[in-house]
Amino acid sequence: MKRILTVLPLLLISTFILRAEDNVFYRVLDELVKDCPEIQVIKAANLASIETERAVNRIASPEVEVEQVWGRHGVGNKFDVGVSQSFDWPGLYRQRAKMIDAQSNANLLMEQSSLLEKTLQVKLLMVDIIFQKKNLHLANMMNDHAIQLEKATKEAYERGEISKLEFKRTELERIQTSIQLREAQRILDEMYAELTAATGKENCVSLMAQVSDVPSWGIKSEEEYEDILKQIDPRMRYLQATIQAIEETGKSEKMATGYPVFSVGYVYQREQWETFNGFNVSMSLPIYGTSNVRRASKANVIAAQLEAQAEQISLLSKMRNQRNAALSLAHELNDYSSIFEAGNYSQLLKLALEGGETDNIHYLQELNFYVEVTRQYIELQHQYNLSLVNLNRHDLTDSVVAAQ
Repeated sequence: MKRILTVLPLLLISTFILRAEDNVFYRVLDELVKDCPEIQVIKAANLASIETERAVNRIASPEVEVEQVWGRHGVGNKFDVGVSQSFDWPGLYRQRAKMIDAQSNANLLMEQSSLLEKTLQVKLLMVDIIFQKKNLHLANMMNDHAIQLEKATKEAYERGEISKLEFKRTELERIQTSIQLREAQRILDEMYAELTAATGKENCVSLMAQVSDVPSWGIKSEEEYEDILKQIDPRMRYLQATIQAIEETGKSEKMATGYPVFSVGYVYQREQWETFNGFNVSMSLPIYGTSNVRRASKANVIAAQLEAQAEQISLLSKMRNQRNAALSLAHELNDYSSIFEAGNYSQLLKLALEGGETDNIHYLQELNFYVEVTRQYIELQHQYNLSLVNLNRHDLTDSVVAAQ
């Protein structure tokens, strides 16, 4: 029975020193993010928006007007027909083309930002699943151990070697570990369902079966993270592109309200037996509303600039907090490393039982304490890696690189 009681702590140690190859994690991540329905919807909506703008930026269709007037008897009738073509100020079409290009660039950066956010969401879910699988593995080992222990103590009780109290204690331990095992499996199933909903992939379970651990992410300097956010972050680039698009839109609106609209047409008239041919030209007079358009355009640009500044401040502040949290968690992990990597505590527990310094009940109490600390260690690793994922959110998969 001592052999059964002492094998578990050694198994616990081996669970946390194995690491998977980083490329496996990123290969699965790329497969999960690829062709994500949410991103496809954004792309389709952006394409529809740009094509709608392009459809507007063209000369209007010609207009045909027919008029038939009947006179009293002896005077005769009158018949008119005309074809006219209206068009905006020629420079407005060029300006609208610039506006559409600026909006298209902003939309592309919004797609990249959305893809990066989706990649971050999937990364975080993958980390959750990886560490929940560790919890499930621990719960499964504890349950197997409890079953073996119950069997061994039952035989010992029947031989009269231990008290009924010790035997009942192991029965309760087995019931408790089976409940914990079912709960761990339920949580994992919920995480898989959430990952399926986020990616639209039905094979999430089989894909995640290939991943056994998280990559070995590092912590960069604060200056490096600042440069990444200011120079290559798609969200910041999108906001800057939005400012340019708003400026070009304002120029287009000012030209549309500040420049005349022209119309040129051909007219044919027939009155009694006389016919007439000619043309007409008209031009609108842009008198009203131009000052309001200018003020609105300027206000929109200022609002977009302030939004970009506020977003940059927010991202930098969040980055610093996440980096400080990651460093703090790293120090806490170091405090555990001497126990979980060297196995000192489990070895002491084993020696105490073999030397007769503790009984079975006290051993179970100590073992439960050790398992609870192990769970805390797993959760600490979990939170540490979540912090690293947020910090290193710009580590790109092949799908994100291709999109950019």
